[in-house]
This record gives sequence, C-alpha cells and structure tokens, in this order.
Amino acid sequence: MNIKNRNILITGASGGIGSAILENLAHAGAVVFAHHNRNEIVKLAGSKNSQIVPIKADLSKSEKIDKLFREISVHTKRLDVIINTIGIEESDTKDPFDTEKWQTTFRVNFFSIVEICRKALPRLSKGGVIINVSSIMGRQEVATYPELTCYSAAKAALNKFTLNLGYNYADKLRAVTISPGYTLTKLWDRFSQKEKNECVNQTPIKRFITPEEIACAVRSVIENDAVTCQDIVIDGGLGIKRVY
Repeated sequence: MNIKNRNILITGASGGIGSAILENLAHAGAVVFAHHNRNEIVKLAGSKNSQIVPIKADLSKSEKIDKLFREISVHTKRLDVIINTIGIEESDTKDPFDTEKWQTTFRVNFFSIVEICRKALPRLSKGGVIINVSSIMGRQEVATYPELTCYSAAKAALNKFTLNLGYNYADKLRAVTISPGYTLTKLWDRFSQKEKNECVNQTPIKRFITPEEIACAVRSVIENDAVTCQDIVIDGGLGIKRVY
C-alpha cells in the first residue's frame, strides 16, 4: 500500500510510540486522524502543509468511540489504516487478584481496541490494514513482575484477537500486532537510572528500543501487502530463550 494520501487513524497518537508513528506517516504524506489527549498534537496539526486532524476522546467509553468515528466521518467516509497504540500499565499494586485493576486494564488495553476494530470495519477500504501495538509481555509465559500479570494477559488477548481478525477477514483486510520490548518513552521517567540499566542489560543489544524504530516497523507493515496474521517483535533480542 502506498501511504501517500491514505486515510489513517492512530489512537494514542500523543503517546511516545503513537507520536513517533504519527510523525513518520504524516511525513510520508498520509492524512492522519490523530486521537490524542495532549495539545502537542493540535500544534503539530497547525503546522504548514499538515494533513493531521486531531481528535480528543476518552476511548475507554463506548459512546466516545462513536464520537470519534462521527468526527472522522465529517472528513471522510473511508479509512485505509487503523493503528491502535492506546494502553495503560497500572503497576501500583502487587496483588495479582486486584479485580478493579483487571477490569480497568482489560477495558483500555483490550476491549476498547476490539470495539474500535469492530466499528472501523464498515469504514475500512478493501485491503485495509489494522495494526495493534502490543508488547513483548504478551508473548512471555510468566510476567516479569507480579504487578504486570493483568497487563501481560491483556496483551496476550490482544495478540490472539488480532491474528484471528486477520485470518477470518483475510479477504477484506490485513491485521498485525507489533510487540515492542523495552522502548524509551516518558513512561520510564518514574524509574531510577539503576533500574533502567538493569533492564537494558537484559537486552542483547544493550540499549532501549526507540519509538522511531517502532514507527519504521509500522510503516513497513503498511507498505508490504503480503504481511498479515503476524506478531512482529521489535525487542532487541530481549525475548530470546537461552539454554545453559
């Protein structure tokens, strides 16, 4: 798929990964509908020759998802690409049975994305692309930390949903997950330098993944019409299994 002048929806476009994807695709000439919760997107949309349409909404609520698509329909009836980067990581409790935390995490990281995909289907052009940004955590048998149990489970569910979506609707669309490893965004600001170094040292390349590297992978998926029903891992080798 040629990206130029394609209609692309990015949810979570004001986040670290989302904003990198936004800039990459906007630079390639796409018309980007940028769901956000920060004014930086509005400023970017006001720049010269911008084809960015900012839309603010709380996508954890069904009626706000409807509002999102109503606002998009003012500009176009067709979408070519949907990229979901929305997500939360609540790690303030180590209780793996915290029911409220499970409900919140799954509502944002899984059910909202399922609903966005469902409501996008009638608007998606034939041969369109759905890319859901997941996490390496969704592939691991056991969460790295107890407090990440429900986050990992939600990402694993997202992986399975996306691959089945691509398989069952193969005549209409392509669907792919991108699973980043340790990616350097503002989420890491709450960690000490020692904690960051410990994470980096687990990775064979001994550095963080950058949001721009994730954005390049997303663009490659859009442009390559043969890529579907895949979970693409961008983790610097973090997920490699070693036998001693």
